[in-house]
Amino acid sequence: MVNVFVKTFLFSLVILAGCANPDQKEVLKSGHFLYYLDYRVWGEEGKPNATILVQLRQGGAEGPAVLLEKPARIELDGELFHADSTPLTGVFYELVKPVEQLEGRHTIVLTDEEGNKFKEEFEFNPFRIEPELPPVLPKKAFSIKLSHFPKQKTKVLLSVTDTAFETNDINELVSVNKAQLEITETMLQRLKAGPVFFELYKEEERIIEKSGATVGRLWVSYGLRRELELAN
Repeated sequence: MVNVFVKTFLFSLVILAGCANPDQKEVLKSGHFLYYLDYRVWGEEGKPNATILVQLRQGGAEGPAVLLEKPARIELDGELFHADSTPLTGVFYELVKPVEQLEGRHTIVLTDEEGNKFKEEFEFNPFRIEPELPPVLPKKAFSIKLSHFPKQKTKVLLSVTDTAFETNDINELVSVNKAQLEITETMLQRLKAGPVFFELYKEEERIIEKSGATVGRLWVSYGLRRELELAN
């Protein structure tokens, strides 16, 4: 079956924050802001590394990705991104970091050929289930407590699928309040008893603006998965 949360880039919980400094000079300028800034950060529980990917696009969000000419560069907390490309994606800049090293607040700095800088901050906070879920769950309402998760009400993507094609799987945007997710009996009754695949993703996208105009986006994601048994 196709899971709606399987994506080209998989990425929990995360909380992102920060904005461009309005006093910064315009980067890559020739009378206007040249490129659309496409920043993506993602990781997943059980995988040791997280990925930070940057693409600079001509003509907007769907435009072709381009390569900067030196001495222009992109850095994460002073560490240079490495340029690469594929026929499918075009040029991209990428860093792969251990999840534990990326946890916390970071700054991406784009420097143009004249030395002008454009900074964007994000926060990457992997979350966990604590206490861990039991391997077998009854079809009754229960709560999932999350650590390293914001206390304010936050939306997450919840997917719970069974192995039966005729059932109505859970694929919903749900609220987590005070770091606690409520799974209702009504949700569980939609599923067939037996193996179920549980996925939870926290994804946020922030629009990057300059002088009131949209010049990019910053997307951060983190998620986790479990394989459990659902009992009648």
